[in-house]
Amino acid sequence: RVPCSLGYLFQVREGKLNITYFMRSCDYATHFQNDVYLAVSLMKFIAYKTGYEPGNFTHFIGSFHIYKKDIEGVF
Repeated sequence: RVPCSLGYLFQVREGKLNITYFMRSCDYATHFQNDVYLAVSLMKFIAYKTGYEPGNFTHFIGSFHIYKKDIEGVF
C-alpha cells in the first residue's frame, strides 16, 4: 500500500504554530474527518509541548474523492 499522508510542515508565524498537511489521496466518506481531526490534534499537541499557540491548519490533497458505493450515504 502507498501511504495517503505524505507529510506535515510546521511553521511558527506571529507566535503561533501553523501546520500544513500534504496528502496524496483522501476518501471523503471514510477518512477525511479522521485525517483532519488527527492533524489538528497533532498541531495542538506540538503547540502545547513547545509553548506556542495553535495557528492555522492548511490541507493539500492531490486526489480528493468518494467512491460510488458511498455516494448515497453522503449526498
